[in-house]
Amino acid sequence: MFVPVRPTARRIVPEAVAGKVLMRLVYIVLEPQYQSVLTAAIARINRDNAHLQIEASGYLIEEIRDPECYEAFCEDLNRANVFIASLVFVEEVASKLVAAVTPCAIAWMPASCFRRCRR
Repeated sequence: MFVPVRPTARRIVPEAVAGKVLMRLVYIVLEPQYQSVLTAAIARINRDNAHLQIEASGYLIEEIRDPECYEAFCEDLNRANVFIASLVFVEEVASKLVAAVTPCAIAWMPASCFRRCRR
């Protein structure tokens, strides 16, 4: 059984950005363990990198089915510099992602193809 957690509970906001580049990342992954790995990597970058800080909003694939989570995802996506989607096998969720970004936002396509979330 899937128990949703509000995405704001997993949001990573760097403590000190002054003088550093801030990158806003939105990601969607299949399972919590993938999210844990990304969270640890972002925390390490934020702690150790002298030039870059990452603000991240993470979602599990199942959360995108919920209208409130999908709306939050779209809002985060509108502010993002980078979007990562991994292991999206569910057609219903994939269709929602395609509605939020152009198909060329998939990893092997240029970032210039990215467009804002459609309402």
